[in-house]
Amino acid sequence: MNVLLRLLLLLSAGLCALPAGTETTLRIYYTASLNGNLDGCNCDMNPVAGLVKRAAFLRNLEPTGPTLILDAGDIFDEYPDPDLERHILEVYNELGYDAIALGDQELAAGAGAVGKYRTAHPLFCHNLSFPVRQSERDLFAPAPVVIERGGLRIAIIALLDSSTVSAAADRGIEISDPVSTARQMLASVQRSAVNLTVLLYHGPFGSAAELVKTCPGIDVVIFAHEQQLVAPRKTGSAVFASPGKDGDHLGILTLHLGSRGIEKIESEFRFFSYTKDPDDPAVRSRIDTYRQKLRSHLFY
Repeated sequence: MNVLLRLLLLLSAGLCALPAGTETTLRIYYTASLNGNLDGCNCDMNPVAGLVKRAAFLRNLEPTGPTLILDAGDIFDEYPDPDLERHILEVYNELGYDAIALGDQELAAGAGAVGKYRTAHPLFCHNLSFPVRQSERDLFAPAPVVIERGGLRIAIIALLDSSTVSAAADRGIEISDPVSTARQMLASVQRSAVNLTVLLYHGPFGSAAELVKTCPGIDVVIFAHEQQLVAPRKTGSAVFASPGKDGDHLGILTLHLGSRGIEKIESEFRFFSYTKDPDDPAVRSRIDTYRQKLRSHLFY
């Protein structure tokens, strides 16, 4: 047996299929493009629900078996605001988010600024690095995230498309080619024996679809940046979905898994209304605190 064939067999063997006759269900709650909307507004031209509404829904979820809560990026406003960012990330922690991909808006103040949040919050980007010392660089996230839920092992890879970040070099940011990074991450994933691989892709749908064509092994792609509302659909070998803009929608993707992988999908979107949905009391309290601090700066 030649070396290449042996390697391919080893890699394919690393993917862990469920035993024949075994079925399980995984529910993925997914969001993106909050755009800094801790609160919303009932504005005539552009009503926005805000995180205060989504939090009330997620905090009261009934247990329904294995679940993941994921975000594909742009949770911050496009203008840096450390106090607002801290509140948003702390709410995401409280709600139990498993992974948040870096979007271009998280990099508005440079990767070094967002890097300080890495240890306390589930922020990931596998193809971004930034300087830490002279002539030394730090990879934002060095390895895929592998999460175990209900007997399943799920790998999560987060990639940022360089087209979304203007003047990256001026901010000291280096963004590696998503395709080559995906291949490296997938090789690591296959050696870890996982049941499902989810890609959080911050960039255009077309680029994500091309990546999946050249990098077999990705099962689900949650993409963002274009702020489109795209119901889950099979494109090539993967299921693609996008939850729209301003945090008004939360996607719910239910995967029925068996010995052949994903055997059936169900999906829905939960739309939040600023006037009709309840506030989350804890987030409303944060909003009041945040606004009081803003006023103290404005009228100092």
